[in-house]
Formats: sequence, C-alpha cells, structure tokens
Amino acid sequence: MLTVPARRDRTRFGVLPWAVGAVLLIGLFLLFHNFSSKTAPTSGEKSAQDRPVATSPATERAGDERPRKKAAPATAKRSPQPDEPPAEKPVERLAPPDPDDPAVAAVLAAARDTSATATKTLIASLKSSNEVVVAEAANALVERGATEAISPLSQISLETAAGSGLSVIDALGRLGGVAGESDKDVAVDRLLAMLAEEKARGARESPGNLLQIYEALGQTKDPRAAGPLEAELLDETVPRAAKVIIVAALVAIGQESSRTALETAHAQQSAAQGADALDEEVRVELVGVIAKALEVL
Repeated sequence: MLTVPARRDRTRFGVLPWAVGAVLLIGLFLLFHNFSSKTAPTSGEKSAQDRPVATSPATERAGDERPRKKAAPATAKRSPQPDEPPAEKPVERLAPPDPDDPAVAAVLAAARDTSATATKTLIASLKSSNEVVVAEAANALVERGATEAISPLSQISLETAAGSGLSVIDALGRLGGVAGESDKDVAVDRLLAMLAEEKARGARESPGNLLQIYEALGQTKDPRAAGPLEAELLDETVPRAAKVIIVAALVAIGQESSRTALETAHAQQSAAQGADALDEEVRVELVGVIAKALEVL
C-alpha cells in the first residue's frame, strides 16, 4: 500500500525544518549569552552610565554644556544678609582701659560709684586729654542720666576728641532726650553745629560722626532737629545707607510735617537705580523704610 510510505515521508520531511530551526535558535541563544557575559558589568563594577568619565579641561569646555557656578573673586563684596542692617556706623577703636593708668583707674572707680561726688568726678574727666577717660566718663554719665553733663559735653571739639567723639555725640543725644527744655536746647544746638562742622571738615572720622549725629538728633526728639534732618534726606551727596538712619531719626522725632520730605525722597529713590548690586540693595531697603515711615507719621 502506498498510504504508509506516504505517511512516513510526510513525518520525516515535516520534522526536519523544525529541527533545523531549533538548532538555529539554540545557536543564537548561546551566541547572545556568550556576548552578554563579556559585556555586562559584574556585581562590583559600575555600568558605563554610572562610571565617571575622565575628561580634560579641553573636553569639559567643548562637550559639557551644563552651567557651572563661577567662583566668587577674592575681592568680591559680601552682600548684606536679610537680618543685617543696611549700614553700620564705623566704630572708633579705643585702646582697652588700662587699670594701671591712674586717670583710667579713677574714672572707672567713679563709674562704679553712684554718689553725687562721683558724678562730679566723671564730669571733670570730660576735660581729660585721654580719649579713653573721656569715653568712659561720657558712657557712665549716660547710664546715670546726668543731664547736668550736657553743658560740658557740648564744649568738647570733635576735631580733638579723637576716639571719644562717638561717645560724646551719643551722650548729647541720649541725655538731651531726657533733659529739661534748657538743657535739651543746648544739646540740640550743639548737635546741629556738629552736623555742619563735620560736613565741612571732611576728616577720616567725619562719616562715622555724621551717622552718630543723625541718630543722636533723633534721640533728642526735638522738633527743631526735623528740618535739618529732612534736608539731609534730600541731599544727593548723602549716601543712601546714611539716609536709612535719617529716616529712623525723623520717625523718632515724629513730626507730621516731615511727610513732605519723606514723600519726595520716596519718589526719588523709587525712580532711581543703584550704582552696583550692593547699592541697589540699600536703595530697595531705603524705599521700604521710607514707606513704613509714611505709615507712621
């Protein structure tokens, strides 16, 4: 019969293509596995994406387009922090009090003594040629509210006061703020005279003295000080940082008439632009300070 051989032929020729295909698949699998074992990273090896690429400066400049943060130059100015004041009065560095100096020992002892005799000793010390003695005496007189010291304080020249100048100015402002009308007038008159003197003198210590004078005039709370302070606020030669202190002084005095100068200054500063990044920060701060002052006055 022809049916059986025909069935065998179909079976033989039907299996052969499948067998050949299976052999090819197995061969491809082994080839792929062998290739993968050579190229795949081991457990302790990083892949090409994870490994750092060694680059030279030239290839970094040519191929790395990521923005790099430039290092700040050594001479760059540090911008003020949000919680820092926009301006800081230069502090005149005095030598530490020398307890072995008889004059210094005497003024320090008087500062600890609250008697009327000690107060007279402190007032007499204001005439000393030793700047440390004068500064210590002025500070002690402020602490005890000795308004009788205003007159001798007003007789001190800032040109010869040297390192004690800031303490003298501060004492006039603080004591003038708690003094009676007569003594207050003396303090304010002297501070206004100092303002004119320091603007004209232009000495190394004058900028620091002027900042202290602005603050001291505010401490007196005398309406007569408002006009000169308003003029300083609108003076283009006065630095913006100083004007922040002037605005604070005008608020302390509290004259509603100061609104006109404040509004003018606010318009001027709002339309201006700082000379550099730091000056621009101070300008923005000044605009904000003036705006707050206008809310108060």
